[in-house]
Amino acid sequence: MAFFRFLLIIVIVYYLLKLIGRYVVPFLVVSRVQKVNEAKRREYDEYIARKKAEEGKVTINNHGNGTGAQKRNAVNESEYVDYEEIE
Repeated sequence: MAFFRFLLIIVIVYYLLKLIGRYVVPFLVVSRVQKVNEAKRREYDEYIARKKAEEGKVTINNHGNGTGAQKRNAVNESEYVDYEEIE
């Protein structure tokens, strides 16, 4: 008798999980996808607004760490050494 009771509980749990998976999980997935889409839409709108505000504006970012043009200038400013061939 205990075996049949155990088997009945397993079957009931299986069908409950199947029912939950069919109706609750899609609702959770849809709500999560909508939240992500809304966040991306807000991020894109902020990007467009920032881009329109900065249109025509020129900015130069120099962090002072010796990269880019500073390194090129340092190479160009080096001392020239003329070597002579010895015969």
